[in-house]
Amino acid sequence: MCKKTMLVMCLVVVLSMAMKASAIGCWWFTNAGGDQRWDNLVNWVSTESPITLPSYETSAVYLGVSPTTASVPVIIDGTMDTASFWGLSVGVNTSAEADIVSGGKCGIPGSQMFVGCNEWVGTSNGHGVINIDGAGSVGYGESWVIASGNVAAANCGSGIVNITNGGQMVLGWWGSSIGTKGTGTVNIISGIMWYWGGGLTLGTGALIDIRGSSQLQLNGDLRTQIQEWANSGNLKGNGVAGVNAISSSYNPASGWTTVIATPEPATLAILGLGGLLLRRRNV
Repeated sequence: MCKKTMLVMCLVVVLSMAMKASAIGCWWFTNAGGDQRWDNLVNWVSTESPITLPSYETSAVYLGVSPTTASVPVIIDGTMDTASFWGLSVGVNTSAEADIVSGGKCGIPGSQMFVGCNEWVGTSNGHGVINIDGAGSVGYGESWVIASGNVAAANCGSGIVNITNGGQMVLGWWGSSIGTKGTGTVNIISGIMWYWGGGLTLGTGALIDIRGSSQLQLNGDLRTQIQEWANSGNLKGNGVAGVNAISSSYNPASGWTTVIATPEPATLAILGLGGLLLRRRNV
């Protein structure tokens, strides 16, 4: 049954890529080598022979097609070459996780990221997590589809992206969607989320939460859209909804809009007390 499902998924992928010059095969992460590393060839099975590591020219990569793939996270770190693929699906039918850490790079121009769903088949109840952790760690997708997409299922599950310790999430030019068919969350805990263009759709199940000194950077003057997202609860600052929880500014010179979280009341109180103490000292 599993092999049949795998073949059907791969067939749909190949048909959907008929316009692409090179053939697309399917790769599944098994962790047979036991080290969880993306760059270990032993950790992969594929429809292609001889098998190689995934690449943009050849690969649709699946994490979480039970029971074929591993239940442990795949690790992409700074000691490896950039993880490349045409499409990466994290959380198909079951739970899956990808950890981009210690300067790791995942995705190249043209790559697509699917988290908590499968664009081609329409599976449901998947749960995908991508952690982008550490300075120099980058998750790049020409498009990101997080619990969204043109899937047949009414609910394609949930997808979460966590950005921590200086990590960066980059949304390219093909347009992205979050939470249109499930629950899609981006937690910008201590890092930056970049949006270049092509359209960003936030559904009823979408949440982007900016915390601390983190930033959401958007190409173009999107201040009106940001206000709408904040009012609808799709965009929060430090977990708080509403336009007062975030602050946005547009730089005409760069053409970018910066969104940050409004400091929490406790932080403002501390800053105010510090200013008062300095004033008293100077008197």
